[in-house]
Amino acid sequence: MEESIKTVADSTETVKSEASAILEKASDVSTKARDAVDGALSRGIEGAKNLLSVFEEKRTEVSSKLVGAVTNAVGGASSSTNRDLPLSTDNQPLLSCERGGETPWWKNCCGVLDLLKTSTSTTK
Repeated sequence: MEESIKTVADSTETVKSEASAILEKASDVSTKARDAVDGALSRGIEGAKNLLSVFEEKRTEVSSKLVGAVTNAVGGASSSTNRDLPLSTDNQPLLSCERGGETPWWKNCCGVLDLLKTSTSTTK
């Protein structure tokens, strides 16, 4: 019986030492995993910061190009209004629709509505 107790005690010590070794390895793995996650996060954050700075540089560059283009367009438009442009007599419309002071253009519309009004009144 004493031998059985000694065997059980030895087995218990063996299990304790193996469990301690397993816990130590698990703690080491946990530490390595935590370090890996921390490293990945810091690299991700640094990458995001770099990306944002590149976007900011590009935004500034595009903004300055837009301002330059608008300035050139406005400068070109204002300089073209200062010039006297010749009026062309080519490609003039066949019928001139002059807006009279007595009837608005949408009522008269070059006499088309008057023509329709007369044709419908004669058919009645």
